Amino acid sequence: MHINSRLFLPLLTIISSLLAANGQNCSYGGRTGICINTNLTKCNGILVSSGCTGSRNIGCCLTSNKQKRSNNGVGQSCSDGNRTGTCIDTDVSSCSNGTLVSNRCPGGKNVKCCLRSSSPTGSNNGVGQSCSDGNRTGTCIDTNVSSCSNGTLVSNRCPGGKNVKCCLKSSSPTGSNNGVGQSCSDGNRTGTCIDTNVSSCSNGTLVSNRCPGGKNVKCCLKSSSPTGSNNGVGQSCSDGNRTGTCIDTNVSSCSNGTLVSNRCPGGKNVKCCLRSSSPTGSNNGVGQSCSDGNRTGTCIDTDVSSCSNGTLVSNRCPGGKNVKCCLRSSSPTGSNNGVGQSCSDGNRTGTCIDTNVSSCSNGTLVSNRCPGGKNVKCCLRSSSPTGSNNGVGQSCSDGNRTGTCIDTNVSSCSNGTLVSNRCPGGKNVKCCLKSSSPTGSNNGVGQSCSDGNRTGTCIDTNVSSCSNGTLVSNRCPGGKNVKCCLRSSSPTGSNNGVGQSCSDGNRTGTCIDTNVSSCSNGTLVSNRCPGGKNVKCCLKSSSPTGPNNGVGKSCSDGNRTGTCIDTDVSSCSNGTLISNRCPGGKNVKCCINGKSPLQPNNLLAMAEYAADYAREHANPSTTRRCARYVGNALIAAGFQIEVKDACYYHSEGILSSVGFRLLPSRPATLKKGDIAVYECNRTHEYGHIQIYDGYGWYSDFRQNNEIIYSSDIPPIHYYRI
Repeated sequence: MHINSRLFLPLLTIISSLLAANGQNCSYGGRTGICINTNLTKCNGILVSSGCTGSRNIGCCLTSNKQKRSNNGVGQSCSDGNRTGTCIDTDVSSCSNGTLVSNRCPGGKNVKCCLRSSSPTGSNNGVGQSCSDGNRTGTCIDTNVSSCSNGTLVSNRCPGGKNVKCCLKSSSPTGSNNGVGQSCSDGNRTGTCIDTNVSSCSNGTLVSNRCPGGKNVKCCLKSSSPTGSNNGVGQSCSDGNRTGTCIDTNVSSCSNGTLVSNRCPGGKNVKCCLRSSSPTGSNNGVGQSCSDGNRTGTCIDTDVSSCSNGTLVSNRCPGGKNVKCCLRSSSPTGSNNGVGQSCSDGNRTGTCIDTNVSSCSNGTLVSNRCPGGKNVKCCLRSSSPTGSNNGVGQSCSDGNRTGTCIDTNVSSCSNGTLVSNRCPGGKNVKCCLKSSSPTGSNNGVGQSCSDGNRTGTCIDTNVSSCSNGTLVSNRCPGGKNVKCCLRSSSPTGSNNGVGQSCSDGNRTGTCIDTNVSSCSNGTLVSNRCPGGKNVKCCLKSSSPTGPNNGVGKSCSDGNRTGTCIDTDVSSCSNGTLISNRCPGGKNVKCCINGKSPLQPNNLLAMAEYAADYAREHANPSTTRRCARYVGNALIAAGFQIEVKDACYYHSEGILSSVGFRLLPSRPATLKKGDIAVYECNRTHEYGHIQIYDGYGWYSDFRQNNEIIYSSDIPPIHYYRI
């Protein structure tokens, strides 16, 4: 059969014009619809195969009703033939990251197709947009980073990948906080949903319509979003019931509250510390670290502490209005800008000390209560009555200069500046700041000092020894060389300082017993020497090496008397020569009368002389040659021995062979000349030997303790003449 193409082609054109293509309107049986690709789009009405052109998967979706604003296509997939997208309700959602096309979705004119700019799985171009299931509204969230903890999660309601879903609000009144703390995004940067009624987005960008909840709930986008970003630290936060403060959990603890995640802008380390209670004046944040995002600091109670060396900032700390953040002027490890400030644990008060130079010997040391570096900690007072001396002797500072805590009832700060509120203890304990603080400064020499029980005198250990007392550090103003020589006993007339060097800060001299010696060629000064009121400092008129202003004066070693001689022209042939007992230069020494150490039958005198010799030749610290030093002292005293390893003085009977007797145990009262010998063991293979001078133990050095070992202590044997 022959068909006239001239008649048929126009007919096909007419028929095709009556049929609609994909995305165009169609009709059937008096109702209208839209042509959809059934492989991509679900028809919530009646699907008929007539009325549309194209492949078999293109059908006409007739609407369930004829209302112009029907939303029955919202959330369905749609396409313009090239790109795919999602049907959105343009009355509540925008297509900010795609292309909006009409006539591609079932529903009213308000339902349009938001074509994706790109459509890989996981595309986030719908995140933050409004969405709806037809009844409730919500927000499109990225389920890879956000949860819909306070709402209902529904798929196929948002542009983007499968990870972008609609978080429908449980309720949506203005001010609803059900999205607070959730993650949010603008498609590029991530952030946290905050309640703008209580929190600010000071270190980020605030964006609306990215969070579930009321208009007050907005997305605080991070300026940068690496793990650990601190841009939310210090901001207010809430779980909807209680309020709190965002803290950096890497440096702060929420010891007095409840720690909750996902309530603060910033990295995973930034969490919300909800207050257990938040009345005005609550101190539950005191001592915690705080930050303004750039600098770090410490939460202080402004009712008892000041932020004298930093910047005080409100709303950065848990607690009442009195708890504020003291930001450090600089924050290197070891910064001392809080030293000397008052501090508290909420119950007891104390003082911030630099633990590198001070100890909290009479109190309790607590971290994270003071501005400054890790070395600045709070020394809480065991008790704090007026007059308490538990800070005496500790180092102190005003932030620039260092000094020493002194008891102003017994000591003066004659060569420095006296400052209150820098030391633990009562009102009588104040900080004596050094006029200058180089190592070796002598501005405390001669002042009274105390360990809280005994009193003594500050001496310059570079020129003086504390041979008849106990030497204690950190009790005197001045450099490391200025230490407190505590008196073994301090009755009026005690001579335990006689012969020691002394100073008024400018000139040096020698401590003399004014009952037997005069200071004819110098200046006599009180309160510069350990001992009784009769022991005073004879300052040299001039102090170059070699002055002879002490020659001919009486001198003493505390037991025996003698005469000061010039060793450059005289010898002490019939006596014992001792240094540091006479005014004058190094050439002026004390010639003790008699030759008792050289009398072989006077074993007790020989043992006592050996003790004096060991003290005179001891080092400041150990050289690990105790056997040689004690052996040399015994030989100098006249004992005929051979120097061997320490433990051999007992095991080979060396001491017994020259007149010492082995005691059955440690004597209750030690005597001058007593010797202690430690056996050898695996840890201490050479043992140890030491001699007692009546006040302390000496070996190759001046020992602070009788027992020098802290572990694996071998048996100890005591010998006496």
